[in-house]
Amino acid sequence: MGGSTTCTATHDFTQAELDADGSPTPGSGLLSNTVTASSNEAPDATDDLDIPITQTPSLTILKEGSFNDESGDGFADVGETISYTFTVTNTGNVTLTNVTVTDPLVTVSGGPTTLDVGEADGTTFSGTYTITQTDIDNGQVDNTATADSDESGPATDDEI
Repeated sequence: MGGSTTCTATHDFTQAELDADGSPTPGSGLLSNTVTASSNEAPDATDDLDIPITQTPSLTILKEGSFNDESGDGFADVGETISYTFTVTNTGNVTLTNVTVTDPLVTVSGGPTTLDVGEADGTTFSGTYTITQTDIDNGQVDNTATADSDESGPATDDEI
């Protein structure tokens, strides 16, 4: 006489599985599982299930500049500096590695670093720019910083 039984199981999907782009086969893009039903009266029966997983690496950068009035006169003078800080945030769903910041006007100190999902880092990267007469004549300093990682595409922010 036929009969059936329903069994359930759960699996807590981990960040490591998402970062690996698959489990148990890294790089497959799938969370794969094989289930086997066994009894003393019948041969084993198996079934496979593959659930697609999607990595969405993404990051943002916020560049902030602070004028250093070394002469104390309240105006920008040639040779005074602007200190820049760069806050890089992981806005995707995978861990980002080898996170770097570049800026065509300043030498960026710090990094590379790793950012967990949702993590923001505003302390690793910084830079200093020395004001020129051209900057004073233009009335501002324009430049763009770029953040990148091994997993994501680049993100930019400009500070005027």
